[in-house]
Amino acid sequence: SSGQIESFAMLHGKKTSGTNDNTDGYLAISTADASVGMVEAMRIDTDQNTKFDGNVNVAGSITGTGDLDLLQPSCENVRVSSLANNENLNIEFHESNFGGQAFRIMIDTGGSQVWNLQNAANTNIQTVGQGGDHTIGGNLIMTQIGSGSPSTLQMTGNANDGCNILLKSANQANLAKIHATSDRHLYFSTGSTPTQALVLESDQSATFAGNVTIPEYLYHAD
Repeated sequence: SSGQIESFAMLHGKKTSGTNDNTDGYLAISTADASVGMVEAMRIDTDQNTKFDGNVNVAGSITGTGDLDLLQPSCENVRVSSLANNENLNIEFHESNFGGQAFRIMIDTGGSQVWNLQNAANTNIQTVGQGGDHTIGGNLIMTQIGSGSPSTLQMTGNANDGCNILLKSANQANLAKIHATSDRHLYFSTGSTPTQALVLESDQSATFAGNVTIPEYLYHAD
């Protein structure tokens, strides 16, 4: 309004270095900040890498043949949002220039709010709920990497309830349960409503709730 010419944005191409006869360059877009002046917002370097210095909002797809690096200062977030309530967010991993889908991450942002890892047929192979529960659709294979201590599956319960391993059939019927408590006893239960069958106590003694069948001859080691 004062008649002055003000710059609101700038598109500029510059050399990457001050070396003579080096024609490497970059393309940059800057926007005006009233407090500091022109600030670079985006740069495409000589290797065709693109860098954004602010938030990037994408309404469509991001397609490329290189890497997508997200570099953020501390206490910042990488955020992904659906456009409406109860919509799923999908991240797909393809091969051969978006030919066949290998895996997909599907996040339900609505009622169930679960995180699903799916295979090529979009079948859930892992599900994580808001409470931290994990459901795995296949085998859990643990392999020790390097030398040292063996692979360890650790379960931590609270002081009162201990830890359970519940074994179920394909239709989710109870088969058996292994239970450890704060008294350091290990309990084995069987049946559709698991009933205690064996207790291994902290002093290594064993208590059976039912009959115990032993062979005719027992070998006792010295």
